[in-house]
Amino acid sequence: MNFDTLSHNNYPPLVDSVILYIQQHDLTQNDRLPSERELCKELSVSRNTLRESLLFLVHHGYLTVKKSSGYLVRNDMTEQTVHVQQYRYNLMENLEILTVLEERLCLQMMKSDMFELADIRRSLEEFENARDTNQLFETYELSFHRALIGECKNTTLKDLTWDIACTIREKLHFSCAPEVAEKRKIHHLITIIPVYRKIYQALESKDKKALHHAFSDLYTTSEKLIAQNLTEEELSGL
Repeated sequence: MNFDTLSHNNYPPLVDSVILYIQQHDLTQNDRLPSERELCKELSVSRNTLRESLLFLVHHGYLTVKKSSGYLVRNDMTEQTVHVQQYRYNLMENLEILTVLEERLCLQMMKSDMFELADIRRSLEEFENARDTNQLFETYELSFHRALIGECKNTTLKDLTWDIACTIREKLHFSCAPEVAEKRKIHHLITIIPVYRKIYQALESKDKKALHHAFSDLYTTSEKLIAQNLTEEELSGL
């Protein structure tokens, strides 16, 4: 297993150790892990540190926990599934950061009496018309994100936000059969454009509450699209 895919500053420190233990001991569906006390001794760690990692794995679907049985391995605890789950998790984390940053930048724009919406409106119109040339819709969508952050005076924050938007677009590719990919692109257009329109309308009316709801919708909608588009079968070769 490539444990680099499990290394992340925000992860509990023993996640990879627990997964490695499961794989080395050939634990499969519904097999029970040793007790926390036994695992602490095996891994030479404190109970609190171990429990943090176990609960992380429960939360992300690698383990289940039962009061009478302790921690059980799920049926999809394989190298491929761990990799796929990790890929999705990283993508969702990037998405969450992007929505927070873009909302903050939009709020900063609202404070100015001089901010312009022409570029945002133009990019939204181009994106709405992209259904006729859906093979290029990724470019139009990125253009909308670029227009959103265009008025930001903080170049460092602007560059960071743009890099994250590009990273998400690069990872959210359509690796399935071409005819399926085309259908998914059109579904993506139909689903995401109304959310972008809400963001524009909130900016136009300078409605902070509506803007917050629009970005919340953007995160929720994008999360669903990621789950639909990035299947385990399609991600297994990444």
